Amino acid sequence: RLRAVAPPAAAGVLAIGIAASLAVPSWQRVQPSTSGTFLAGTGGVPGGREAGVWLRDHAPAGSQLLAVGPSMSNILQFYGGHRAYALSVSANPRDRNPAYAPVPNADLWVRTGRVQYLVWDSYSQARTPFFTDKVVQLVHKYHGVAVFTATVDVDGGDSTVRKPVVIVYQVWAA
Repeated sequence: RLRAVAPPAAAGVLAIGIAASLAVPSWQRVQPSTSGTFLAGTGGVPGGREAGVWLRDHAPAGSQLLAVGPSMSNILQFYGGHRAYALSVSANPRDRNPAYAPVPNADLWVRTGRVQYLVWDSYSQARTPFFTDKVVQLVHKYHGVAVFTATVDVDGGDSTVRKPVVIVYQVWAA
């Protein structure tokens, strides 16, 4: 009689043990990152949705924006409802996804008012510092004003530090 009860009980204990061993790492994976490094596709790009919602609620109809990379421009366009371009998209059709439109002269686009917002984000900063620097140069050249900043708390060793992850700048045509 003891033999008939032992295998089902052992199977139950084994199943509970396996579930418990998977629960802890799964929980850790779905928690927001507390490091200064962010990776698109691993839980989203921090601040992207918030920036898009801000644009949807505050940017005038017909406004267009220029982000550093296509990941952020897609997020902003989806949540913000405004056309978003990416500076790092190649002008050569063979070197880019055909869904993305290139920006051949970002300076001209800002100067003539084709884009009204420039977007800096930490994800693109880590991946494409050259194009991120170009956006920062345009912000300075056209006296961009930060109108929205999304931040996250990052573990700074002894304390928690608030770090910007997305900054939306408004610029005006010259």
